This record gives sequence, C-alpha cells and structure tokens, in this order.
Amino acid sequence: MAGNEDLKAGSINFKYALIDSERKLKERVDYLNLLIDNMNELFYTYDNNARITFINKKSNEITGYSPEEMVGRGLLEFVPEAYKEMVWQGIRNRLDNGEPGSYETPIIHKDGSTRIIRLNVSAIIVDGNITGGMVLAEDITERKQAEAVLQNTIKELRDTQNVLREREKLSIIGKMAAGMAHEIKNPLTAVRGFAQLLAQKCNDNQVFAQYTAIIIEEVDRANKVLGDFLQLARPKPSVLARECISDLIEETLAIVSPQAFLNNITVIYKPVQDLPPCMIDRNQIKQVLLNLCHNAIEAMPGGGIIEVEAGCPPQNNEIFISIKDNGCGIPSGQIKKLGVPFFSTKSTGTGLGLSISYAIVDAHKGRIEVISREGAGTLFRVYLPC
Repeated sequence: MAGNEDLKAGSINFKYALIDSERKLKERVDYLNLLIDNMNELFYTYDNNARITFINKKSNEITGYSPEEMVGRGLLEFVPEAYKEMVWQGIRNRLDNGEPGSYETPIIHKDGSTRIIRLNVSAIIVDGNITGGMVLAEDITERKQAEAVLQNTIKELRDTQNVLREREKLSIIGKMAAGMAHEIKNPLTAVRGFAQLLAQKCNDNQVFAQYTAIIIEEVDRANKVLGDFLQLARPKPSVLARECISDLIEETLAIVSPQAFLNNITVIYKPVQDLPPCMIDRNQIKQVLLNLCHNAIEAMPGGGIIEVEAGCPPQNNEIFISIKDNGCGIPSGQIKKLGVPFFSTKSTGTGLGLSISYAIVDAHKGRIEVISREGAGTLFRVYLPC
C-alpha cells in the first residue's frame, strides 16, 4: 500500500511539475511574441512553399494587413508583377543553399500604394534540413523618396551650373562680338547707300537693277542678324507696366495674319475673358509672340493651322500664352537646344529670334515650355507672372 501511495504522490508531483513547466514555457513564448510584436522592424517566417507562417504586428503599419490576414498567404501576392521573378529567385536561393542575403523590393500596400522594403533573409534549419526562411524587414520608402529628391536636386544644380557656365561664355563672346557687330554695321550702311545710288543710276539696265536689289536685300538681312545679335548681347532693360494680355495678343495677330494668309495658313484665336493684367514690357513680349508666330508660319511651308490660346491656371499667379502649329515638328533631341544662340532647326535660320525670346521671358521671371512631335507639330507655351 505504501508503494502505491508513493507512486500516486509521485504522479501528482510530476503532473504539477508538468503544468508548471507548461506555464513557464507559455510565459516565455508570450514574452517572446511580445518582444517580436514590439520590434521596430517587420519580422515574418515562411515555409518551403513561400507561404507566410508567422508575422508580427508591424505588418499593420507596413502592409496595411493584420497578421491574421497575412498568415497562410503566398509572399508573391504582395509583390508587383515586374518584381515577382526577382523575389522568387531570392526565396529559392535561401531555400536551396541556406545562405543569408539581403535585397530591396517594392510591395503592394493594402490601400494600393507601393512601399519599398529592405529584406534581411536567413534560412530556418531544423535537424540539418531547410524548412523555410525568416525575414527581418524595414520600410525604406521615405528614405528612397528623399534620395530621389536629393538626386533630382543635385541634377538640377548641375544643370544650372552648366547653364550659368554657358551663359558666362556667351556673355564674354557676346561682348566681344557686339563691338565687332557695331563696327560692321557702319560699312554695311555705306554699302547699302551706294547700292541705292547705283539702283537709281541703272534704271535702264535690268541686270544691274537686279544685282543692286540683291545687294540691298542681303545687306538688310545682314543688318537684321547684327541687330538681333546686338540685342542679345546688350539686352535693353524691361520697362514694366500693367498690360492687358488679350489686347496684346490681338494686336500681334493683326500683324501676323496677312503673312499667314499669304502662306495658306489659318490663325485660330478664341479670346478669353477676365484674364488678369500682367506687369510686362509690352514691346518685348510682343516681340516674343511675333517671333513664335513667324516660326510657326515657317514650319508650315505647305499651309496649315496656327492655334493661339491664353489662360490663367487655377491657383497659379501666372498666365500662359500658347502658340501651336501642325507643321514639321522638332526632333526630341533638339528641343533642349532651343534658345541657344545660332542653333536653329531651319537650314537658313540663325536661332537668334528664339534666343532673344527666351532671354526676354527669363527677364520677366517667366518661362517657355515646348511640346513637339516630329511630323505632328509644335506647341510653345509662354508663362508670365501676374
């Protein structure tokens, strides 16, 4: 009987010891889960089929899904289509050779947005066999966005530096050439004067009359180029006044329309009411619009349509004037060169007209945007503060 009592007492003690061990084990597991759930990083495990077997509560913040929603689902369900092959290869490498690794990948948040996470992956090895993987991940979306902004800022600064260097070079060359141009204009004036005298003396000789007419025409063309160059090298200061843009556009089109008509070109302009007045130099902005309209006409030697539009973007303290043609268009590689002196898409052009236009708009603290497709036409849009 005593032996039975001892056996019974031992069984009870073992039972209580087992219960106590289970309680302590549960406490440790709960404590471990608490630590994992309160980690700053996302932690999860997956099996050999790349299905999530455990994930901490950080999933709510990073993926938008609760742990209950994610456990049992495949990892690739949360990866954009373009990255699934790369992620799958990373998973297979861990499962095949057990080597740890790290990489970055975008994931799809529950709200449809894309987040970028950095993964540190290790294999789970039990009794020498790889049974899955475990991952420690952090959301680096904001860091990547900041890096992208920084890279864009650096690029913009470099572009600005290049522009400033080019402007400095052009300024030096321009000052030297402006003096030369001024000296050249004087003899050209004399050549033109003598050509006019010869024309009067040679009225009866058609050949000489034709030659003198060509001389006068070419001298005038040379003077026009020199005048443009001098204006670019020594721009006149803007005399700003509050002006009505609609009136200025109509005044410009009144000058352009006869030339357009002779070239079988239709000019379409729909006046806009309530455009705010702008502080501009009327003559300078008129020169810009004339240059752009003349370029549009020259881009359509077989005729076409010029559409002129003006507007005021909402919540912007600026107005725009756009001039669109359906001419030959500009090759994409040449658009960035527009405005550079002596660069022209036309075989007979100097590019000075656009250079002057860009300089004038820049002096008004505005900007010019160009949208063009080769063979389909070009749109120039001038923005001016108001």
